[in-house]
Amino acid sequence: MKSYPRLIQVLALLVAAALLAAAGLVQGPLDEARRHDEILTDAEAASSLLEVIPGGLRAPIIAYLWIRVEDLKQNDKYYEIMQLSDMICRLQPRFPGVWDYHAWNMAYNISVKTHTPEERWLWVNNGVELLRDKGIPYNPKSIILYRQLAWIFNHKIGDFMDEMHMTYKAHLASIFQRLLASPPYGTTQETIDGFRPVAQAPLDRTRQGDDVVPGQRRLIQMDQLEVLKKRQPEVATYLAELARHGVSLSHSQENLLEAYNRFTRDEAVMAIRRGLKPVEPPDKPLADLINDPKVAAARSALLAFVRAQVLWNRYRMDPQWMLTVMERYGPVDWRLPWAHALYWTTLGIERTQGLGSENIEYINTDRNILNALKALTWYGRLTMIENPDNGDNPEVFMLSDLRFVDSCQAEHDRLIRARLAVAKKENYRSNILADGHINYLSSAVQMLYAAHRRDKARELMQFVLDHYGAKNPAWKLPLEEFVYRIFEQDGRPITEVAMSQITMSIETALLAMLTEQSEIVADSIAHAKKVLAAYLKGLPERLKKFQPDLSYVLEQMAARLLVHPRSLGYNLSLVDRSRLYVQLGAETRGMIYDFIAPPLQQECAAFEMDFAKLFPTPPNLEQARQTIRKRMEEATERNQALPK
Repeated sequence: MKSYPRLIQVLALLVAAALLAAAGLVQGPLDEARRHDEILTDAEAASSLLEVIPGGLRAPIIAYLWIRVEDLKQNDKYYEIMQLSDMICRLQPRFPGVWDYHAWNMAYNISVKTHTPEERWLWVNNGVELLRDKGIPYNPKSIILYRQLAWIFNHKIGDFMDEMHMTYKAHLASIFQRLLASPPYGTTQETIDGFRPVAQAPLDRTRQGDDVVPGQRRLIQMDQLEVLKKRQPEVATYLAELARHGVSLSHSQENLLEAYNRFTRDEAVMAIRRGLKPVEPPDKPLADLINDPKVAAARSALLAFVRAQVLWNRYRMDPQWMLTVMERYGPVDWRLPWAHALYWTTLGIERTQGLGSENIEYINTDRNILNALKALTWYGRLTMIENPDNGDNPEVFMLSDLRFVDSCQAEHDRLIRARLAVAKKENYRSNILADGHINYLSSAVQMLYAAHRRDKARELMQFVLDHYGAKNPAWKLPLEEFVYRIFEQDGRPITEVAMSQITMSIETALLAMLTEQSEIVADSIAHAKKVLAAYLKGLPERLKKFQPDLSYVLEQMAARLLVHPRSLGYNLSLVDRSRLYVQLGAETRGMIYDFIAPPLQQECAAFEMDFAKLFPTPPNLEQARQTIRKRMEEATERNQALPK
């Protein structure tokens, strides 16, 4: 009897050893099955254990972690904060406020305590990813998470308050340029139709690419690739050709985009290039395949498929909802932060059905839509030029896009009427959005006037009178008098309004030169001069010498339109650009010739056209060079005179 317990212990040890041995034998197949079937990784499983800790233990753990995070923040230990914040969120995954706070903390508090542009962007993007990749999937019905994510895009990245805002814009633009390339610029419908193939590409929306191997994510749904091949058999042939050159698709690989962006001659990518780059001999077969017109249909279908897969599986964006946003609001450029603000705001409203609610969270969410549309009106046309030394940090410039005036006006009206249906104490004239609406229309009227779209400007003026009355007597004035009265009301026009008016007028004049509409050219130049005079009138004398004169603005706009018309949103052939060049005054041609000649010589050579004939050397070139040298010397002297 005494040996019986000992026998049980021995047998138990033998069984345990056998089970451990068996586990070792099946571990390899299980790992392979986990990778294949997207079962949780070890890291995910360990993380998931946090979510099943008993409630009695959670409270002290959470309290400790919160205290620890604040201590670390005071001591600038940011990377440990990242880990602890993730643990806190995992312990309270269904509590939206936790995700909201930690995303805001990263994007705002921690980011400004770092020093380099790359660090700043890292923490802003960490806040985006925390909400987009984790917080919203756990809480798909929480409007505050959509609002916060949209706010980071609208305000932190899109606004101008953070001195690193151009770094954030450049990084975001580079990501989506590599993924989607430049959108076609033309009519609103042409831009929307350019994105439609991505929205229609095969995609299983019942699952999303989660981490299945540490550091990797399933970017491509291979079963959906088979769907594409059956739909378009030529895709399989094209893939086989690409594979022979080392370009392939797999669960975690989409190097087709890398090859395409490197070798394509498509305008959507060439628009950001500084010039044509020669292809090295070893790369020529792949470059020829990428640009072969015989495989254009297969290439377009495969690109649309890969783009849809990466949008869904990496950035958790539904291409169909992106298309819905474009069809509802206009030709949004997904390289811009306000496009993403629109996406996440509208998706949140759609999922939570909160349009027009009196709840303050929904009111603020509605404002995110309006703020994004206003920003797209003033800055929705992206000019992007590659940076050969740092692909993640291109040069980016934003110009006005008046294609958004109608959609922003319509959205104001729609949101106001939706609110009036539930907010019985309000009426149209006194609605909560009234002041912002009137201010937007005032700026839109000025911009439309500068773009020589006078009938549309008068239509908006009449809308204000019909719906809000003449709170400001200027609304009763004729259009031209209204524009200049608004300029003078506050002493001088706001810098952003003045600069956008001037550049829009100059751009309108340059385009009118192409069609030889001399009256519009003269009128637009005159308007630009008036705006500049009104702007300089109230400027302190010490600052006036730092402002560029009108001829300089004209030179810069003309040069960009001649060298990179696609970057400004225009498709101008070399012949069109030659006509514009000839229409420019001799003085302007002399000032820009040295800048435009090298890239245009390359482009003419590529298309076997005579550069000297299309863009003749101006007679006053040497005099212009002396003027440029003098400008540079004066600028150096002014900079040296600035207080250190």
